[in-house]
Amino acid sequence: MAIFAVGISHHHAPVDIREQFAFQEQELPQALTSICELPGVDEAVIINTCNRVEIYAGSATTEPSPAIDHTEQLLEWLHQWHQLRDSHADRFQRYPGLHAVNQLMRVSAGLDSLVLGEPQIGGQVKRAHATASGISISGVRVVLGPVLDRLFQQAFACAKAIRTETKLGQHPVTVPFAVLNLARQIFSDLQSCRVLLVGAGEMIELCAQHFSSYPVQQLLIANRSLAGAQRLADGILQQTGDQPTSIDAISLEQLPEYLHLADIVITSTASQHALIDQAMVKQALKIRRQQPMLMVDIAVPRDIDPKVSQLRDVYLYSIDDLTTVLDSNRQQRAAAAVEAEQIITREVNAFDQWLNLRQASSMLQRFRQQADVHTQQVLAQARQQLAKGQPPENVIEQLAHQLSRRLLHLPTTKLRQAIMQGELEQARQLQDLFTEHDADSEPLAGDDKVSKQTSSISDNQ
Repeated sequence: MAIFAVGISHHHAPVDIREQFAFQEQELPQALTSICELPGVDEAVIINTCNRVEIYAGSATTEPSPAIDHTEQLLEWLHQWHQLRDSHADRFQRYPGLHAVNQLMRVSAGLDSLVLGEPQIGGQVKRAHATASGISISGVRVVLGPVLDRLFQQAFACAKAIRTETKLGQHPVTVPFAVLNLARQIFSDLQSCRVLLVGAGEMIELCAQHFSSYPVQQLLIANRSLAGAQRLADGILQQTGDQPTSIDAISLEQLPEYLHLADIVITSTASQHALIDQAMVKQALKIRRQQPMLMVDIAVPRDIDPKVSQLRDVYLYSIDDLTTVLDSNRQQRAAAAVEAEQIITREVNAFDQWLNLRQASSMLQRFRQQADVHTQQVLAQARQQLAKGQPPENVIEQLAHQLSRRLLHLPTTKLRQAIMQGELEQARQLQDLFTEHDADSEPLAGDDKVSKQTSSISDNQ
């Protein structure tokens, strides 16, 4: 029973190296099937995101050869699959055994993310599990077996427990996510809100992704270049697919015309002067009949005239307001992460116990099968003796004697070998397995007592 993993992430490799190991969505089924054709690999899952590529693999039905270093085997496969001549093995982390279990739990909970506790990674891990689960032949799964399936299910449960039992996910630590969280606090129903995004840079794009995936009713993207706004709108539409958010592009000159439509306004441009002044917002509020507006200015210099904050029904936040909140949130997340690590330790131990019980069940099954063989053999002899007219009491007595001798032969042989080789701890363990003693009885003390007991059992046989 073995689990192992390898991974490359933002912690140890820049994007120009990570992207060389990224998988296209359509190639994942073939890649997973190829991994499971490696010696000693029966199961596999690939987690493939912008910040990481990790392969989790395991042997559920065969005992892996100790001569095979499975993590090195996976790294060699990765380089061959992507046809890379230069090795980047030093950029990868290797996770044997319970280290792989711990890593998956941390990844699923967002503790290994670029942004501590970010929630998106949980959905990405679930998609990785679903992809592996969906690969089957004649209805039988061929790359996701019982061990990795159980591991991923427990990782999902662990992430849920962390969200429930800690405050890791309650404090946004990125500007776009903080803006979304702020909007959720002010507006009870974001799905009916219209959002105006002013600019077309990275920060506005991230805000667009957050709000469109929530989703909201409409996104309006305003930019100095209408073509730039349209490119961003088209890109967001492609990412959201069939999400119900309507996305439209306008130019900066059209701001006065469209401002009153926006419940939420987010600005981030490189303009050297304010693009939205008090008079413009006052007119928009009049048309809106004083319905409240949330305005978030994350530009430096500011895009929104600070005097706008004097207007009733306007909630205006600057980048400094958000920074103060984010600094506090980072500290709170760091404290919550300590609690989260304790939950992960608990879940790793629980999974380890499951693995041990799974392995023990197969051992117990073999033990019972062997005992059944001895029992059937002794019963067959007893039936023959009864058929010959032997007294039943004598047959039963002999049956019990023979059965106990057969069942105890191997344990007593092993016990004597352990004593002769000075392995007293193993001898004590064998005694505990096959000897009942009261709570008041003294524990096995030394060689003489073990030796006498073993000799007595051996002589009786």
